This record gives sequence, C-alpha cells and structure tokens, in this order.
Amino acid sequence: MGDMARMNDQATYRDGAYMVTLHVGAYGGHAVTKSTSVIVDNFRPFVSTVTIGDHIRILKTWAFDGSLYHASITSEALTIGTFPVRIEFSEPVKDVEVRIDNSSHL
Repeated sequence: MGDMARMNDQATYRDGAYMVTLHVGAYGGHAVTKSTSVIVDNFRPFVSTVTIGDHIRILKTWAFDGSLYHASITSEALTIGTFPVRIEFSEPVKDVEVRIDNSSHL
C-alpha cells in the first residue's frame, strides 16, 4: 500500500480534475474504451494563518513537518475596538463563517 500522504503536496495525485480512461478487451478482439472526468479532493482544508489587526496584532500559523501540525503564535494585546481579520487556508475555500465571542480563545 505504501506511505500514506498527510498533505496535498505528498499525494501521488494532488487535488484537481483528472481524465480517467479505461480500456477493456475480451478474447476474440472485442474492446471498449471509456473515458470520464473525476475530481480528486484528498484532504479537508485547514486554517494556515489568522491575522488580526493592521500591523499583525495576532498572528497564528500552522505548519506540517511531515508527521505533525505545529502552531506558532505571535501576539500583542488587543484593546477594545475594531480590527481587520484575515484568515488564510491551505487551499481555496468558500462559505467561511467566523465567530469570535471573546479574545481569550484566540
């Protein structure tokens, strides 16, 4: 079975669209070829970076070292106010919802 990929960059077939062609032959020379398009989506996306504030008041990143994900946090105290929030993912995503109840969980 071989090694299992733990992230998209390690996969034999990375996420994306592929054309699969099947050729089936029978004794006597009769053969049929059929092609179809398939989508490969190996992994769920994960949050790679969260940035809060104009000059990076809070920066949290995740990285994969080949066996584990590690988080790195750089932070500065937030005051009461409005701050831009930027969230980056390991791959394109849509329909993201964010809820921040208080800053103690950041």
